[in-house]
Amino acid sequence: MPLFNTKSFLKTRLIPSALWFVAVFSALLCTGCPPTGLCITVPDKRADNFVIQVSDESKGCKGQVVVTRMIVRRVSDDKVFWVIGSVEDVKLDIVHYGVLPAGFDQGMAPLPLQPGDEMNISAQGRGTAGGIAAMVAP
Repeated sequence: MPLFNTKSFLKTRLIPSALWFVAVFSALLCTGCPPTGLCITVPDKRADNFVIQVSDESKGCKGQVVVTRMIVRRVSDDKVFWVIGSVEDVKLDIVHYGVLPAGFDQGMAPLPLQPGDEMNISAQGRGTAGGIAAMVAP
């Protein structure tokens, strides 16, 4: 009889220890780190009242969040339709397309939205970013 039983060692010690290590490591890796994303929604998609809502993912996608830049592009040809930016920490939650929020500069004047165009809205903040695509409604 061998002095060391490999099958028994694998079943009783190595495999359970490895599974325990994976479980603990995964739990440590996935907890305590706040999300670093911006939630972006478009509650009103009409061409004449296109509304963009920006919020903080780490707060359950609620409340105002610091936004430093927002770009609206048409998906079909990647044409830029509107660019706004701020060097100050300005908190936003609702942005009406074409209406410059207080504390922001316009990098590009807004182009008219056309019903049926799919728009890509991207926003950046201090260490955060997010984006969404939305179809412009009539």
